[in-house]
Amino acid sequence: DRVANYGHWAEDLKAKRAAALAQEEASDEEEPEQDPLLKRLKTQLANRGAKGIAGLARLFKIMDDDASGGLCFAEFKKAMRDCQMVLTEMELLVLFKRFDRENTGSISYDNFLTAITGSLNKRRRKLVNMAFDVLDKDGSGVIELNDIAAAYDVSLHPDFVAGKRTKDAILREFMDGFDVGGVKDGKVTRDEFANYYSTVSCSIARD
Repeated sequence: DRVANYGHWAEDLKAKRAAALAQEEASDEEEPEQDPLLKRLKTQLANRGAKGIAGLARLFKIMDDDASGGLCFAEFKKAMRDCQMVLTEMELLVLFKRFDRENTGSISYDNFLTAITGSLNKRRRKLVNMAFDVLDKDGSGVIELNDIAAAYDVSLHPDFVAGKRTKDAILREFMDGFDVGGVKDGKVTRDEFANYYSTVSCSIARD
Protein backbone atom coordinates (compact mmCIF):
# COMPACT_ATOMS: atom_id res chain seq x y z
CA ASP A 1 0.00 0.00 0.00
CA ARG A 2 3.04 2.26 -0.18
CA VAL A 3 3.46 2.31 -3.93
CA ALA A 4 4.14 5.83 -5.11
CA ASN A 5 6.01 7.80 -7.71
CA TYR A 6 9.62 7.96 -6.55
CA GLY A 7 10.56 10.41 -9.28
CA HIS A 8 14.19 11.27 -9.81
CA TRP A 9 15.34 8.88 -7.06
CA ALA A 10 14.02 5.88 -8.99
CA GLU A 11 15.57 7.11 -12.23
CA ASP A 12 18.92 7.81 -10.58
CA LEU A 13 18.96 4.41 -8.91
CA LYS A 14 17.95 2.67 -12.15
CA ALA A 15 20.88 4.24 -13.98
CA LYS A 16 23.34 3.31 -11.24
CA ARG A 17 21.96 -0.22 -11.08
CA ALA A 18 22.42 -0.72 -14.81
CA ALA A 19 26.01 0.49 -14.59
CA ALA A 20 26.75 -1.78 -11.63
CA LEU A 21 25.24 -4.88 -13.19
CA ALA A 22 27.26 -4.32 -16.34
CA GLN A 23 30.42 -4.71 -14.25
CA GLU A 24 29.28 -7.80 -12.34
CA GLU A 25 29.94 -11.43 -13.15
CA ALA A 26 26.96 -13.26 -14.59
CA SER A 27 27.24 -16.10 -12.09
CA ASP A 28 25.38 -15.93 -8.77
CA GLU A 29 26.99 -16.69 -5.43
CA GLU A 30 25.87 -19.95 -3.86
CA GLU A 31 24.24 -19.87 -0.44
CA PRO A 32 25.66 -22.12 2.27
CA GLU A 33 23.64 -25.23 3.05
CA GLN A 34 21.12 -24.60 5.82
CA ASP A 35 19.58 -26.65 8.60
CA PRO A 36 16.37 -28.23 7.15
CA LEU A 37 14.14 -26.80 9.90
CA LEU A 38 15.64 -23.35 9.55
CA LYS A 39 15.17 -23.61 5.80
CA ARG A 40 11.48 -24.50 6.25
CA LEU A 41 10.96 -21.54 8.55
CA LYS A 42 12.78 -19.27 6.13
CA THR A 43 10.55 -20.47 3.28
CA GLN A 44 7.37 -19.82 5.29
CA LEU A 45 8.52 -16.33 6.20
CA ALA A 46 9.72 -15.60 2.66
CA ASN A 47 6.26 -16.47 1.33
CA ARG A 48 4.99 -13.49 3.31
CA GLY A 49 7.62 -11.17 1.89
CA ALA A 50 9.63 -8.73 4.02
CA LYS A 51 6.66 -8.23 6.35
CA GLY A 52 6.92 -11.84 7.55
CA ILE A 53 10.42 -11.48 8.95
CA ALA A 54 9.86 -7.87 10.00
CA GLY A 55 6.76 -8.95 11.90
CA LEU A 56 8.66 -11.71 13.67
CA ALA A 57 11.45 -9.29 14.56
CA ARG A 58 8.96 -6.86 16.09
CA LEU A 59 7.31 -9.63 18.11
CA PHE A 60 10.69 -10.69 19.46
CA LYS A 61 11.41 -7.10 20.44
CA ILE A 62 8.04 -6.68 22.18
CA MET A 63 8.49 -9.88 24.19
CA ASP A 64 11.97 -8.87 25.32
CA ASP A 65 10.68 -6.95 28.35
CA ASP A 66 14.09 -6.35 29.92
CA ALA A 67 15.77 -5.38 26.61
CA SER A 68 18.35 -8.12 27.13
CA GLY A 69 18.27 -9.21 23.50
CA GLY A 70 17.30 -12.72 24.56
CA LEU A 71 14.16 -14.88 24.64
CA CYS A 72 13.25 -17.97 26.63
CA PHE A 73 11.60 -20.90 24.86
CA ALA A 74 8.07 -19.91 25.93
CA GLU A 75 8.53 -16.43 24.42
CA PHE A 76 10.14 -17.86 21.30
CA LYS A 77 7.28 -20.35 20.85
CA LYS A 78 4.61 -17.68 21.37
CA ALA A 79 6.21 -15.42 18.74
CA MET A 80 6.24 -18.30 16.26
CA ARG A 81 2.62 -19.15 16.99
CA ASP A 82 1.56 -15.51 16.71
CA CYS A 83 3.26 -15.40 13.29
CA GLN A 84 1.39 -18.61 12.37
CA MET A 85 4.51 -20.59 11.57
CA VAL A 86 3.68 -24.22 10.75
CA LEU A 87 6.15 -26.05 12.99
CA THR A 88 5.46 -28.55 15.77
CA GLU A 89 6.47 -27.82 19.36
CA MET A 90 9.27 -30.39 19.07
CA GLU A 91 10.55 -28.73 15.89
CA LEU A 92 10.47 -25.35 17.62
CA LEU A 93 12.40 -26.82 20.55
CA VAL A 94 15.02 -28.26 18.19
CA LEU A 95 15.39 -24.85 16.54
CA PHE A 96 15.65 -23.15 19.92
CA LYS A 97 18.32 -25.59 21.12
CA ARG A 98 20.29 -25.01 17.94
CA PHE A 99 20.85 -21.41 19.07
CA ASP A 100 21.03 -22.12 22.82
CA ARG A 101 24.32 -23.99 22.55
CA GLU A 102 25.39 -23.20 26.12
CA ASN A 103 22.04 -24.37 27.57
CA THR A 104 21.29 -21.03 29.22
CA GLY A 105 17.57 -21.29 28.46
CA SER A 106 17.76 -18.15 26.33
CA ILE A 107 18.69 -17.30 22.74
CA SER A 108 19.78 -14.10 21.05
CA TYR A 109 16.98 -13.17 18.68
CA ASP A 110 19.37 -11.01 16.65
CA ASN A 111 21.50 -14.09 15.93
CA PHE A 112 18.38 -16.08 15.11
CA LEU A 113 17.06 -13.46 12.69
CA THR A 114 20.47 -13.14 11.04
CA ALA A 115 20.48 -16.90 10.44
CA ILE A 116 17.07 -16.64 8.76
CA THR A 117 17.77 -13.64 6.56
CA GLY A 118 21.36 -14.48 5.73
CA SER A 119 23.60 -11.81 4.28
CA LEU A 120 23.30 -9.84 1.07
CA ASN A 121 25.46 -11.10 -1.77
CA LYS A 122 27.97 -8.66 -3.25
CA ARG A 123 25.69 -7.58 -6.08
CA ARG A 124 22.71 -6.86 -3.84
CA ARG A 125 24.82 -5.14 -1.17
CA LYS A 126 26.30 -2.88 -3.82
CA LEU A 127 22.83 -1.92 -5.06
CA VAL A 128 21.57 -1.31 -1.52
CA ASN A 129 24.56 0.94 -0.80
CA MET A 130 23.93 2.87 -4.00
CA ALA A 131 20.27 3.34 -3.06
CA PHE A 132 21.32 4.63 0.36
CA ASP A 133 23.81 7.06 -1.20
CA VAL A 134 21.14 8.40 -3.55
CA LEU A 135 18.90 9.20 -0.57
CA ASP A 136 21.69 10.44 1.69
CA LYS A 137 22.35 13.58 -0.33
CA ASP A 138 24.52 15.31 2.28
CA GLY A 139 26.66 12.23 2.95
CA SER A 140 25.89 12.33 6.68
CA GLY A 141 25.49 8.56 6.89
CA VAL A 142 21.91 8.98 8.10
CA ILE A 143 18.67 9.28 6.12
CA GLU A 144 16.13 11.60 7.75
CA LEU A 145 12.54 12.51 7.02
CA ASN A 146 13.44 15.43 4.76
CA ASP A 147 15.64 13.13 2.63
CA ILE A 148 12.72 10.74 2.11
CA ALA A 149 10.31 13.61 1.45
CA ALA A 150 12.55 14.81 -1.39
CA ALA A 151 12.46 11.39 -3.07
CA TYR A 152 9.13 9.83 -2.11
CA ASP A 153 6.07 11.52 -3.63
CA VAL A 154 3.21 10.52 -1.32
CA SER A 155 0.58 12.55 -3.17
CA LEU A 156 -0.58 9.38 -4.97
CA HIS A 157 -0.62 7.21 -1.84
CA PRO A 158 -4.17 5.76 -1.43
CA ASP A 159 -4.46 6.93 2.20
CA PHE A 160 -3.46 10.48 1.30
CA VAL A 161 -5.80 10.59 -1.69
CA ALA A 162 -8.65 9.34 0.53
CA GLY A 163 -7.83 11.92 3.20
CA LYS A 164 -7.14 9.25 5.82
CA ARG A 165 -3.58 10.31 6.64
CA THR A 166 -1.29 13.29 6.22
CA LYS A 167 1.87 13.30 4.14
CA ASP A 168 4.00 13.45 7.30
CA ALA A 169 2.25 10.42 8.80
CA ILE A 170 2.79 8.39 5.62
CA LEU A 171 6.44 9.41 5.40
CA ARG A 172 7.01 8.55 9.05
CA GLU A 173 5.45 5.11 8.58
CA PHE A 174 7.72 4.56 5.59
CA MET A 175 10.75 5.55 7.70
CA ASP A 176 9.69 3.38 10.62
CA GLY A 177 9.58 0.37 8.31
CA PHE A 178 13.38 0.40 8.18
CA ASP A 179 13.67 0.02 11.97
CA VAL A 180 13.13 -3.74 11.87
CA GLY A 181 12.77 -4.75 15.49
CA GLY A 182 14.57 -1.61 16.61
CA VAL A 183 13.82 1.85 17.98
CA LYS A 184 11.65 4.02 15.76
CA ASP A 185 13.64 7.24 15.93
CA GLY A 186 12.80 8.77 12.55
CA LYS A 187 16.33 8.16 11.26
CA VAL A 188 17.80 5.38 9.14
CA THR A 189 21.48 4.48 9.31
CA ARG A 190 23.29 2.57 6.58
CA ASP A 191 23.25 -0.57 8.73
CA GLU A 192 19.49 -0.28 9.35
CA PHE A 193 18.94 0.24 5.62
CA ALA A 194 21.03 -2.85 4.80
CA ASN A 195 19.33 -4.93 7.52
CA TYR A 196 15.90 -4.05 6.14
CA TYR A 197 16.89 -5.05 2.62
CA SER A 198 18.38 -8.29 3.94
CA THR A 199 14.83 -9.22 4.97
CA VAL A 200 13.57 -8.22 1.53
CA SER A 201 16.42 -10.04 -0.19
CA CYS A 202 15.72 -13.41 1.41
CA SER A 203 12.21 -13.40 -0.10
CA ILE A 204 13.57 -12.80 -3.63
CA ALA A 205 15.14 -15.87 -5.23
CA ARG A 206 16.90 -14.23 -8.19
CA ASP A 207 18.79 -10.98 -8.64
